[in-house]
Amino acid sequence: MGKKLKQQKLKKEDKSRTSFLKIIENEPKTKDEKDLESLIFGKSQPSEHNQILNEKKAEADVTEQSDKLPEAAWIDEDDEDDDEYEITERLATRKRKLKKTVTNASYSKILRKNFEDAMGKKTWAAQKINKRRKSEESEDESDIEELLKSTDTYLTNKSGTLSAGLLHIKRVTDANKERRSKGQLRNVEFHPNAQVFLSSDKVENSVKLFEIDGKYNPLIQTVELKKCPIYSCHFTKNGKEILIGSKGNAFHCYDMIEGKINRINHLRRSNDLDTTYFKVSPCGKYFVVRGNNGFMHVITTDTKERIDSLKMNGKVLDFDFNSDGSRLYSCGNDAEVYIWDLNRRQCLRKFIDEGALIGTSIAASKNGQYLACGSSTGVINIYDQDGLDCGTATPSPVKSLMNLTTSCTLLKFNNTSEILACASESEANACKLVHVESLTVFSNFPPFRKRLGVPTCLDFSLNSGYFSVGNRGGRAFLFRCLARIAIAAANGRVCPCNCGRYMDTTAITLLHWQDFEADPTVLDDVVKKNDDNTEECSHLYLYDEDGLISSRRREMLENLRENYLSQPIVRKVDAECIVKVGDNLTIRISGKKTDL
Repeated sequence: MGKKLKQQKLKKEDKSRTSFLKIIENEPKTKDEKDLESLIFGKSQPSEHNQILNEKKAEADVTEQSDKLPEAAWIDEDDEDDDEYEITERLATRKRKLKKTVTNASYSKILRKNFEDAMGKKTWAAQKINKRRKSEESEDESDIEELLKSTDTYLTNKSGTLSAGLLHIKRVTDANKERRSKGQLRNVEFHPNAQVFLSSDKVENSVKLFEIDGKYNPLIQTVELKKCPIYSCHFTKNGKEILIGSKGNAFHCYDMIEGKINRINHLRRSNDLDTTYFKVSPCGKYFVVRGNNGFMHVITTDTKERIDSLKMNGKVLDFDFNSDGSRLYSCGNDAEVYIWDLNRRQCLRKFIDEGALIGTSIAASKNGQYLACGSSTGVINIYDQDGLDCGTATPSPVKSLMNLTTSCTLLKFNNTSEILACASESEANACKLVHVESLTVFSNFPPFRKRLGVPTCLDFSLNSGYFSVGNRGGRAFLFRCLARIAIAAANGRVCPCNCGRYMDTTAITLLHWQDFEADPTVLDDVVKKNDDNTEECSHLYLYDEDGLISSRRREMLENLRENYLSQPIVRKVDAECIVKVGDNLTIRISGKKTDL
């Protein structure tokens, strides 16, 4: 009985509440009540205060929209009609119903929205949002917004120079994987013009040539010398011959065009020659052979005749040329460094390498700025060449690198003078890459948990796209340097997209890949926009060094082409090989000529 009474009381209370609510709804509401209800529920008409705010907001939206949207160049009169069209269910989603008839304007909005949902908005068509500042107090906020809006100046390096710290490099297939050597490699070298790689050893008495593609690296040819151990071999400047030196003053020249091995007999009569070590000058006119008792012999490349000899006090251990071959730098067991003038065949000056007991290696940068000297203690002194010309007997090095703990026997600058490779033949994994501008070592080379073995030789490719290290085990490790890309903007002439216009080769700009990877907007300074002149072509072309684009960059290139290219065209050639011939654009790829 008690439960029934409670239920009856609850029913009476519910009825009284509903009746009271009906009475309240029927009563006329005051203005304040209506404003409060509209503010909370948004069902009633807005108040005067809200109307004023809405009017101001509408005016601001109109001004902002008029600022960011340009005036339409052409308007379709049919779009302005108020005709109604029937809509099929295909344009509507399954979760909501669509009206059977809509106006022309709403119909075009539906089509545009469906297209953008399927294809996405193009970034090149995005309009810049320009907000108006209505008070002077907002000027400080605008400055902060400009600072935080972009990281161009603060985080990226737009000068095109290589960044220090980490080097974008990865290991690829060994250069001689198809035919590895049985003994230690004595030489690894890249062809000066083509994508050909040379390796030699003194066990098999052979020189192997490989075609470098970073993936398969197929063997092209093997040159064998019977009963003649190979100690040193180099390409000539024109790339048509290979000079081969061995013990017993045996000197050979392999003609790559005819496929013949020619023996140079007249050099065998010289008892003071040590043909196990020589270097070819950058000018290609001569090569220098190390001799006995401090001699260095200058021999012409064409006739293979000795034209002069240079003499230093100690035993010659290493020498190197400057960029044009007019100077020769040599070092020996007396820790003295000699500077020679090859045009006049005389010594300009000599100085003592600071802190060195024995000078084991020497290298000159291609830009003529630095001279690196390695010693038996592993210390590498880097001198400014301008300071060496002052005549000081004991110049001070700009930087002393102490990253090697054993004798530094290998030194090599890359062709852009941005990287210095140094190694020691006395310890495993003793190979470092130095950032020349900051004179600091790249911390990610050698790669973590990658054993290089004991390095015996090293070399950079023509445009520093590849770096190779040969070791005692007969392997030639190959690394891909993801350094720079070249961007060429077509400014309205013979363009490879068959638009019949000419491409100005002077519009080529070099950028490093890590700059683009950090901020793709770094290309904005290079892109030439010809939106106003419809007769010109505004296409953009990418040229990767050594003519290769690794698979890791494909996604970036797709994004780049979508954002910057009017047509998806990428030409994979070397930017430095672009030459202009008449009214045509000629591109040389791996020694082959391609006319566009």
